[in-house]
Amino acid sequence: MKVAIIGCTHAGIAAMKQILKYYPGTEITVYERHADISYMSCGTYLHLGGTIKDLDQALYANPTEFSEQGCADADAV
Repeated sequence: MKVAIIGCTHAGIAAMKQILKYYPGTEITVYERHADISYMSCGTYLHLGGTIKDLDQALYANPTEFSEQGCADADAV
């Protein structure tokens, strides 16, 4: 099976994890307009409020870990 995921914030990451868990042989291609994936939407608020010092702390997943599980490289759109 082949799956394309458009956008890779929290919902995209959750979709990849579920697909990899229940359908491990699936070929997944992710399209994300930003270089980073998994940006938490609340990250901006947490940064402005001083809870996190750097917006990089609002990222919780790395494309490499998904590539190692069989996902195709993310492409910028």
